[in-house]
Amino acid sequence: MILRRNLTVCPSPPPFQALLAVVLQVFDLVGHVALAEALTLRLGLLNLTDAKYFEWWNVRGRPAHDPVIDRFSSPGLSGVASLAYDW
Repeated sequence: MILRRNLTVCPSPPPFQALLAVVLQVFDLVGHVALAEALTLRLGLLNLTDAKYFEWWNVRGRPAHDPVIDRFSSPGLSGVASLAYDW
């Protein structure tokens, strides 16, 4: 299991109305298996806690009450897969 630390944001108190960074831990589960000598399958589940969070570089400079701020959030629970062939 891999522990990845990301930043989430929350509204700041008036009068600033900017976004403040708060630390949030996101857990990912990734693994791989060799199917053959030259063939590797990698699988992963990302954000196991299904937390909604924002990465700082995606929202810096945006106001706290931006109506489209959710467009910049990272995905909830998701999966990844890859198949690699080495020759």
